[in-house]
Amino acid sequence: MSGKISAKALCRAGVIAALYVVASLLLFLFTFGIFQFRLSEALTILPLFFAESVPALFVGCLITNIFGGGGLPDILIGSSATLVAACCTYLAGRLIKNKYGKFFVGIIFPILFNAFAVPLIFVINGTETYAYMIEVLIIGVEEAGSVAIFGGAVYFGGYRLLSPDGKRGHAKNAENAGNAENAENKEIKDKHEE
Repeated sequence: MSGKISAKALCRAGVIAALYVVASLLLFLFTFGIFQFRLSEALTILPLFFAESVPALFVGCLITNIFGGGGLPDILIGSSATLVAACCTYLAGRLIKNKYGKFFVGIIFPILFNAFAVPLIFVINGTETYAYMIEVLIIGVEEAGSVAIFGGAVYFGGYRLLSPDGKRGHAKNAENAGNAENAENKEIKDKHEE
């Protein structure tokens, strides 16, 4: 991303952060606690499309964790895990061109970072009821469900609209190229008739 951010990108970032907070707080009982299933984690797939979603997800998670009751460890560690995962997802999106490869590599980062960070927060807060690695597995499975199922719906549902290599954009460009070619041929024909 360049040094300047467009108004459109800034608005998109605000909407992403707000959606993260609203989706998390509306489903508060599933968002916090030892067993978590955050619907808002579906948005962690967006860095594959938009660079501005990286800070947006961080801000959304930060605000959500302020309301969550996990205290400073949750605010700092949980939000940082989301930020690092979003950065890695963004880089994966830049490096991988295959539609399916991009998705499957992109979902690995939020799953792994949250799987290890959230149980650490439990340990620090003294709410750990299972062994750390068991909690890693539990949170990892829950995160995989949120990101793979709901994030998959966002990714594959929006791929044609959001991706620069989605077919919708190519069809439109091909149509415009065909119209331009027809106009050029008509212009040449008109010149020959004169």
